[in-house]
Amino acid sequence: MTMEALRAVAPFAGAIALSPVTIALVIALLLRRGAQTRARAFLAVWLAALATLVIAALWLLPTATDTSDTRAALSSPALDLAVGGLLVVLALVAAGRALRRRHRRPLMDRLDRLTPLQTAGVAAIFALNPKNVALALGGVAAVPTPGPSTAGVLAVGAVFAAVASAPLLAAVGISAASLPGAQRLLERTRGWMDHYADILTAVVLASLAMMMLARGLTP
Repeated sequence: MTMEALRAVAPFAGAIALSPVTIALVIALLLRRGAQTRARAFLAVWLAALATLVIAALWLLPTATDTSDTRAALSSPALDLAVGGLLVVLALVAAGRALRRRHRRPLMDRLDRLTPLQTAGVAAIFALNPKNVALALGGVAAVPTPGPSTAGVLAVGAVFAAVASAPLLAAVGISAASLPGAQRLLERTRGWMDHYADILTAVVLASLAMMMLARGLTP
């Protein structure tokens, strides 16, 4: 059942991976002198928070030997519709920001004053924001019955976090490798992500919202 669970949560982890503001923030940290430690602290807490979120949600699922009704409740159309509705609201908020062209993000101006501990706190807030929580719950709701075993739950949580962190891991790896042109690539990526953050977020959230609503409305 672990592979089925991984296939079910993969699209939702991919949607979290396309978090342009988070990607731009980590790249901004990497481009600052002496800020690599803070970037790694951010990444470590982000990974741990996402894995913990998914594992905690999956613990609510019955295992192959569990006959409780928890899974039925989690896979109900009502939950699909609730998560889909929340994603629609979040997509509209992102679209509204894009239309107002509000690209300035005050946190970016304060990065140099953040300690590693403060950076870790910011990472936890970013990882557990309403969008990511909704996406994680959407992924959990898509896991087929019965849920994975205890070992499978841990594996799904770890893989979910890794997939959701793929762009951040790539950015940290590129920075650590010190390849020719790496800084220029990171700067261009950060600029693009920061400029189109709200548009990309709105498109991703709207797409997943339609999927969740369609699943909730399907008999």
